[in-house]
Formats: sequence, C-alpha cells, structure tokens
Amino acid sequence: MVVHIENAYENRKVQDVAAEMIGQRVFLGWPFLQEGKVTAVSDSLFKYDKMAVIPDKPAKIVQNPHSQQGLSLWKTKADRIEHFYSKRCGVITGDIEVLLHVRPLKGMKRLESGAIVKDYEGPEKEVEQAVQMTVTEVACEDARFIEKEAPPLSEEFPDGSKVFFLGEHAYGVAAQVFETTPDTLSIILAFFPSEKADNEKFKEIVNNRTSQRYFPSFRVAEMVGLQGLAVSRITSNFMVIGNDGQKHNLGLSLKFDAKGLKVIDYSRKDGRHWEFSEKAVDLLREYKSKYPEVMAALTRPGDSMAKASEVFRDGNADAQVKEAQNWLKSKGVRNFEPVSLFCDQLKKETVKEIEQFADTCTAKQSRDAIKKAIVKGIPRQAVLKPSHAVHRLQNQHFALGDRVTMVQDSGGVPLSVKGVVIGMNAKTMDVIWDVPFMSGTTLGDRCSQYRGSTVEFAACLNLTHPQFVASTHPQSPAAQ
Repeated sequence: MVVHIENAYENRKVQDVAAEMIGQRVFLGWPFLQEGKVTAVSDSLFKYDKMAVIPDKPAKIVQNPHSQQGLSLWKTKADRIEHFYSKRCGVITGDIEVLLHVRPLKGMKRLESGAIVKDYEGPEKEVEQAVQMTVTEVACEDARFIEKEAPPLSEEFPDGSKVFFLGEHAYGVAAQVFETTPDTLSIILAFFPSEKADNEKFKEIVNNRTSQRYFPSFRVAEMVGLQGLAVSRITSNFMVIGNDGQKHNLGLSLKFDAKGLKVIDYSRKDGRHWEFSEKAVDLLREYKSKYPEVMAALTRPGDSMAKASEVFRDGNADAQVKEAQNWLKSKGVRNFEPVSLFCDQLKKETVKEIEQFADTCTAKQSRDAIKKAIVKGIPRQAVLKPSHAVHRLQNQHFALGDRVTMVQDSGGVPLSVKGVVIGMNAKTMDVIWDVPFMSGTTLGDRCSQYRGSTVEFAACLNLTHPQFVASTHPQSPAAQ
C-alpha cells in the first residue's frame, strides 16, 4: 500500500503560511508524532521569520534570502525528507516547496509563579519538516505535557508540608510549612549549626588529595623513547594474529577515540589531544622494557594487522604472545574499565577519608543540637517541594567533592539525607551518603556497604555551589 499526501498549503503564499504558523505548536515526524514549536518557515529562495521591526509594534514577517550555499542546502534537506517518506514509509509527499523550522518539545518546566509550562529545545536542535507532513491538531492530548496554572499556595503547600529553603543564608536546609497567605508562606527551619563548616571540610579533603600529573602523548613518547605513532597504537588496542588465525590484543587499552572512552587515573582527553598519567607512563615504560619486540612492531609500515611471527621472530611466537597477554593481565590491564570521557571519580583512599569524616559529623549530631528558626512572609520560589525537584533543578552542575542533599521523596535514598559526590557520569553521579540505608550499595567496592548510590542530577541540591538561590522577598514571576 502506498499513501499519497494531499498538500493543503499548495496554493497559499508562503508569507501567509508563515504568519499563520510561526509561534504555533505542530506535531512532526508523522506517523510517530512529536510536538514542537514553529520558529521559522522557508522556501527554496527565502527564510521567513517573525520579528518586531519597530519597538512596541506588533511583530511582522520578515523574509531573508538564502546564501549561495544555503540554496543548495535547502534543496538537499527537502530531497532527503521526500526520499525518506518515499523509500522508508511508502508515502508519496509530492513536491516539497515549503519547510517548517521546528524546535521539538523537551519537557515541562516550572515557573517561579508555580505554573507548569512547556519547554522547547534550543536553536541548535531545530529540525526541518515539510509543511504538508505536519499535523496541527491531535484527537488525544498527552497528559504528561499539559500546561497548568499555578495552584493557590494553601493548596500547593498545605500546613505541615516538607520543603527545602532556598534562601541565601540557609540554602538547602530542610523546613516545614506552618502558615500560608494568598501570596506568601511561613516555614520552620531545622538545622545543625556546624553543618556549614563541615561542608567546607568535605571539599577540603577532596582538594587536598594527591593529584595525578598528566602528560600529552608527544611528551609521553619522549619520556619512554618511542615514536608518537607507537604510543598512539600501544595505548589503544594492538591486535596480533596468531598462527592459528586467532586475534590477540597486546595493547594497553587505555583510550578508545572512536567510542569516546578513557580509563580513569590513566588517560583523559583535552580537546583533541590525549593525555596520560604518571601511572600510565610507568606501565608503558615497564612494558617496553619487558617486551621490546612489541614496541618495535608498532612503527612498521603498512595498515594490515601484524602477525605473531612478525612481532616475535625468535622462538615460538604464539607462546610469546600468550606470555605477553598473561603479563598484561598480571598488571591489571584486562581489568581496566573504560568509561565515558565525561566521567570522573575519586580514588578509594579519598572516599574512605570522606566516609570517616562523615561518620565523625554524624556521631556529634544529636537531637539536642538541632536549632530551629522561623522565616515568615517568603514567596513560593524561595522553597523547594520534593515533587517539584525534577522540574526546577534542571541544568544543575556538580563536581567531585560537592556536598549534596537528597530532595526527592521518591527512590531509594531517604529524603534530606546529605552526601558527597565521589563520581561523575554523563547523566548521573555517584554519591556516598552520611548514613547507611537499605537500598544503598558499595558502588563497586568503593565505599562501605549500604552507603553509596547512583542518582540523577535533579534528585539532589548542590550545597557547595548553590545555583538556585531565591530572594526571600515576593517578586514578579520568572522562569527557573
């Protein structure tokens, strides 16, 4: 079956289409619809934007001609869309003469007023869609992406609600609502006076740890007496073919450029260039001393995979390959765990020191040491409700050693428990918490049992580097 699309916009002027659709929501990617917002319209010659030409006057449609390169680029995009639907979906779109520039829906965000509104991607993720393939209305709205007005304070924060204070002087402190008015609320803070000094101590432990020196690859080549090409090959995978046709890896497997992976404490990438730690240099130097034949084979011309007999020319080549592999295994090379270039983590010794100091802090905290304070007349944006964290704490930044507190009331970590970041991943972070809990782990034997967990960034509030400090005086609503 082949589907033919009737273009409802075929005989309309592009300026009229632009005036009607720019700023409006549409659904793209038919038949698998995704919501987006139209930011511009284009044809083969012009791109149409809506902007205010004169201040304080209504926005008008402005057409801008494509550059010479843009003319061919527009044609390429239109042909690609038509080809995709024709060859992959069995859909004949007809001639594509108008493209919509759409920013896909990213999710929902909460304004300081308490309203939940749609959040669209930035210009870097803008996509093009043929105007005849867009859908303007759907029969069933997705309940996850329905905008909501701000509820009354008394409804959103009933008396007794658990919240976190976002004021400058007690940022991240757990609190409880005891009174609300139409515009403000009053809370009771509960905290330990020594917490601020303790947070600085945790960061100091991380800053004082023994740091690894890293050297660029060309410097490593000079230090171990190898060519740059040899260092590049041996620090990756260096495959050798045995006499039985089997492939054997004699490389150190410290970097994986195509996959964007590194080995913590051994390698990292600075821009376009790889760097290696002192541990990696010592390992490479020892490898060269133990098996100079392998290093000599790294610089031989040709792109073909080396044979074992070409690497080890004296004696039983296969046996020597096996011996070299066993030596690498004894050095722990085969146990190296490649991680993303964006990942980082603290050493086990530093984690142990953090854990011991956390135990000391917990031991001196008692119910009698808790201080309470009442803060009255603050706006709703000065407190964080646990269920709002996923919307309000987007784009929060963390670093190793940052002191955090759990602000989500769902998941395995108890609410308001504090911890320290000991590992950074692409979308999550590893945290060692001050107290053990049932669903806690050892994070790969890096901490004590029941003390560690991997959490998303939006689940915690960064206490070391506050990023959502709110004024305690009522003000006009603004986006978080």
